[in-house]
Amino acid sequence: MNPTTRRQFLTGLAGAAVVGVAGCTVEYNGPGAGRLPSGGVPALQDIQPGDADVQADTVEQLKHHASQNDGRVVWLPSENLYDFSGTTLTVTDVTIASGRSSSTGGATILTEDEGTSSPAWAGGSNGTGLIRMEDNARITGVEIRGPHTSVTEHQAIPGYFPFAPGSEAERERWREARFARGIHIQGDNCRVDNSEVWAFSVQGIAVGGEGAVSNAIVAYSHVHNTMMTSYGYCVDIRHGDVTVYKSYLDAARHAMCGSGHADANYYVLESTIGPWTSSHPLDMHRVGENESGSSDPSDSNWEQRAGGTMLVRGSDILAKRVPDLPFINHNQGGGTPHARIRGVPLDGFYFEDNRCSHPGIGAGIEQSGVPSRYTRDEHGFVNIYSSGNQWANPFEAVQQIP
Repeated sequence: MNPTTRRQFLTGLAGAAVVGVAGCTVEYNGPGAGRLPSGGVPALQDIQPGDADVQADTVEQLKHHASQNDGRVVWLPSENLYDFSGTTLTVTDVTIASGRSSSTGGATILTEDEGTSSPAWAGGSNGTGLIRMEDNARITGVEIRGPHTSVTEHQAIPGYFPFAPGSEAERERWREARFARGIHIQGDNCRVDNSEVWAFSVQGIAVGGEGAVSNAIVAYSHVHNTMMTSYGYCVDIRHGDVTVYKSYLDAARHAMCGSGHADANYYVLESTIGPWTSSHPLDMHRVGENESGSSDPSDSNWEQRAGGTMLVRGSDILAKRVPDLPFINHNQGGGTPHARIRGVPLDGFYFEDNRCSHPGIGAGIEQSGVPSRYTRDEHGFVNIYSSGNQWANPFEAVQQIP
């Protein structure tokens, strides 16, 4: 994909949703289908104003209808802007819909809040953020905008959110003053589709921070500009499973990331991982990096565990270098793998039928944190499986990184 097609790609996803396809999922029989939690992928489902049960024109009306837990569809006129600065939105068994298409971005839900004491970081590292999605919630055709839009104008890289100079403690205080999260999916059968989520320093979309969730879906969407150094995730799974389908993830430290717990699973299908990263785009931590794990490999929180199942299939992976900019915390100005798995997955990391910018698997995938007692394959991996990938795709001058 060359640089001129990025907007075409996103516009095509938005425009396609205007057509609409009946049903919640379409059959998916490709490799790895048996590992998908739902056995399918989401179909495009358009919602028009006439399909809605009610229209919300104000923040107060939207907050009221979003919490009704009765399956209603709430329409947001595309020209409307809903400023949630100072407050948050909880969506429970309700669909919030607007008209994102090839000609409009849809209604905008935004916040200017930032920092550890702000609503955008309510509940701390596993807390709410701007929007909390509970069981059977859906957001479609909407722009979700965070407080950090100005970093998109950095001359070298969109979304870059650097460290400040100073001691480690000073830098951490600087970052904490700017923490923000967009969406936290903390319910089963939640879906974000045909939407744009951007300008949140830490997480665009968090999944399962408080406990395991099932069948979270991000589809036909653009998640970007979440690149705070040492944080910065488009989609971050802690407990449960999330499927990302036909979406564009870019300008992040990690496009996909997970906590390392055995029940942290992600599935990236037919999507594009853009060229801009401050570390590496596909990631899975090991448990012991962020908390005190168990020394017993049979425990769900074994310290060397790096997730359950991760599947990346049929996708374009463009990122392969880190910009040469101050305060980048990983390999400033050097190469970076497409994926880094930091321990031993319970099931596996499956990398199948992708188009990759790296020349081969040796540069494209890395694994660390594997105990010496494990037998590795010919690539030095444990529970990492790669097949059918096309390496050394030039992607027509996308990598114009300083």
